[in-house]
Amino acid sequence: MKTLFVKTGEKTLELVNPRAIKDFQKVAIGELIQGEYKIPRSPKFHRLYFALLNIMFENQDKELDFEKFRKLIMYEIGEVEVLGFSGNNIICIPKSISFSEMEETEFNIVYEKTLELALKSHFKGADRSDIEELLHSFI
Repeated sequence: MKTLFVKTGEKTLELVNPRAIKDFQKVAIGELIQGEYKIPRSPKFHRLYFALLNIMFENQDKELDFEKFRKLIMYEIGEVEVLGFSGNNIICIPKSISFSEMEETEFNIVYEKTLELALKSHFKGADRSDIEELLHSFI
């Protein structure tokens, strides 16, 4: 079972999920439990990224739906996964930005590249700090 923990001390974690708490009460003291840990991405940062995408989408001159637009942006910033080759063509798909597929450090790179693209193509002449201030007003 996957669950969330909160760090409560230098070497102490506490369960957050009530079901997991109930299940772990059945485990004997000293019994080993195997697991993995992952520090989840910030939902606030995820919303900030989508605010940026939405502003870019509203200012596009192409007639794309949002999902196709989002994937096109991933291609434009080079965040793709190579699937293979077909003749002389490279077959690529955009990387997934889901919480389970992309960690915070990689997501930060996607955000930075997308913001740079936005400043060059969607907000020509705009100041980065002005755009970021606008984005923060949406989240």
